[in-house]
Amino acid sequence: MVLPVVAALLWAPGALLAQALGVRRRWALVAAPVLTWGLVALGAVAVPRAGLRWTTTTAAGVLAASLLLALALRLLPRRRLLSRPGQARRREPLEPVSAVGPVVGAAAAALLVVAVARSAGHRLGDIAQTWDAAYHANLTELIVRTGDSDPVTAPSALASAGWRDVSTYYPDALHALAALGVRLTGAGPATVLDVLAALVAGAVLPVAVGALAGAVAPVRRGTAAAVGAVVAVLPVAAPWDQWWRGVWSYGAALATAVLLAAVAVRALEGRLVPRRPVSAAVAVLVGTAGVAGLQPAGVVLAGALVLGWALSRLAVHVLSGWSAGSSRWGLAGLGAAVLGTLLLPPLVLALARWSPALRSLAAYDYTSRPATWGGVGDALVSVLGGVRRISGGYGFGLPPQGGQWALAAVVVAAVVLLATSRATAWLAVVWVLAVAAAVATVVPLGPVLAQVVGPVGAAVADLLRSVTLFFYNAPFRLMAVVAVVGAVAAGVGASRAADLLADLLAGPLARWTVLRAVVAGAAVLLAGTAAVSTLEVAAPRLAAGYAPRVTGPDQQAVMDRLAQVVRDQPLPAGAAVANDPVDGSAWLYALHGVPVLFRHYAPGPLTPDAQLLLARLDDVDTDAGVQQALRDLRVCYVYTGGEAVYASMRLAPGFTDLDRAASLEPVARAGTASAYRVLVPGTPCAPA
Repeated sequence: MVLPVVAALLWAPGALLAQALGVRRRWALVAAPVLTWGLVALGAVAVPRAGLRWTTTTAAGVLAASLLLALALRLLPRRRLLSRPGQARRREPLEPVSAVGPVVGAAAAALLVVAVARSAGHRLGDIAQTWDAAYHANLTELIVRTGDSDPVTAPSALASAGWRDVSTYYPDALHALAALGVRLTGAGPATVLDVLAALVAGAVLPVAVGALAGAVAPVRRGTAAAVGAVVAVLPVAAPWDQWWRGVWSYGAALATAVLLAAVAVRALEGRLVPRRPVSAAVAVLVGTAGVAGLQPAGVVLAGALVLGWALSRLAVHVLSGWSAGSSRWGLAGLGAAVLGTLLLPPLVLALARWSPALRSLAAYDYTSRPATWGGVGDALVSVLGGVRRISGGYGFGLPPQGGQWALAAVVVAAVVLLATSRATAWLAVVWVLAVAAAVATVVPLGPVLAQVVGPVGAAVADLLRSVTLFFYNAPFRLMAVVAVVGAVAAGVGASRAADLLADLLAGPLARWTVLRAVVAGAAVLLAGTAAVSTLEVAAPRLAAGYAPRVTGPDQQAVMDRLAQVVRDQPLPAGAAVANDPVDGSAWLYALHGVPVLFRHYAPGPLTPDAQLLLARLDDVDTDAGVQQALRDLRVCYVYTGGEAVYASMRLAPGFTDLDRAASLEPVARAGTASAYRVLVPGTPCAPA
């Protein structure tokens, strides 16, 4: 029941809003997820600031109010179609003749995602054993329990955990929507988030890529949409590495950003809501809020795609020779857009020096290659190959895997083909810029480019850095962007190639039926080879990310027992369970609602009492400082899992040998996991 309910939760609100705005039926279904995220992002901020709890009732109220506003916009007069003197009135572009191709492509993509999951032995609801999943599950649990979905107060409360004061911000549209899924289904946050990840990978991403490819392709839009949808799920970089790392907002933001770009292109063409520009603008703004509510990096990606398309259209119109007046205005607009684009990087970098949030993003540094042309070549090979090596230090046991070179060759060929057409060259440029940005996160490009173009090289490096900082300067995030934009390029390139081949086969080679069969067979063979490659590479990565470790059978058995004890004897107000942040114990909160001191693997700022417990809890019988820390932090129980999330991480020394402590009464033990009741006088659960 969880999958259909969460799917309806992701599609139905957005589809209803799209219909109320007047979006054509087919595109109402396509655009539904981005509009749903928008409603959730806006509602998750507005509801708690109105003094209300975020629940299914208040969320339904947000939807109802939005539908009423959308219907009110329908009362505005429709824009009249204008035509120049002596010209016939312009007719609105027609919809694609058939949706069969795009639907088949999206269905094939979904089947491939299911095949990878089955090959990996993954079951919906399995707990990801990687870094980000515990945080997202715990933030969802907090929203369910408290009703606070504000992206400032909710993450701050999660990090503070009741015993310290931390102020932070994290976009939480993903968690607010997942919280509704938890309330509607009764399933836990881990299950609902895993289902959302599956829907993003198997439905939202291929539909988004297909929609954008079909929207920007100048010919054979159905072909572009179908091919783009299939290619979207082939690269390991996206969606598989995003899923493998656990359920986090970036994968959803990436897919939804592409969908937002498709909606914006349709709106700018006047085809999203015919003759109702205000309604179309509202749809784009709501979608933008949704992408920002997932990850601001998604807005950057959508902006780059829409800006590239718009500049291309403007340049084509200027070069095609309007009337003198129109040409001057068009040239002025093009110049202003280019100037604004060039001024944006220094503005962003200046803001990064002033804004603590941007400064923290800019501080991330993943460069690992020397600033030489050889280093650039190595980074380029890694980015184009699309298969990031998983360090052995993580302990997941994944051997080095080869790159997806057949897929890379197809994308590069598509980019070259697009570059030969004035109508599609912009997409080739965006893909090249994405590749350059990804390389810039691996190699410092400033010194390398300075050897060729002098001071201009530093300016180019600043341009790239002003973009990559929104992606935490992380290579794997930018590699996912390269993969997604490459999928769009492959779809549009396929449509152009099909058009060229059709012209060729309709001419002197019209009777060469064998040639037609060879072309079709080659396309099927290429697609099959790429799909097999994805199965071989993605399935082991997915399996490794979910293989039981920090929440294996032993850990879950002890967690279950401790949770039962807490249910039988509820904790006093403000009491908590002391835990080692790196051993998976943070899952106690998401799985059972048991409050723990540390609710993420990265604990953040520690108080002296917390530092003392992590260092010397095993000396609790003799160390008066440890005993006082237990009182101050109101610790009732202690849990230790015995396994670190990454093999290279050390367990807290104070949690490694607790059986000898007379002040800790064993509650449960299984394998390396154990739980204890704190008997220190003055602690909340100590005997009277």
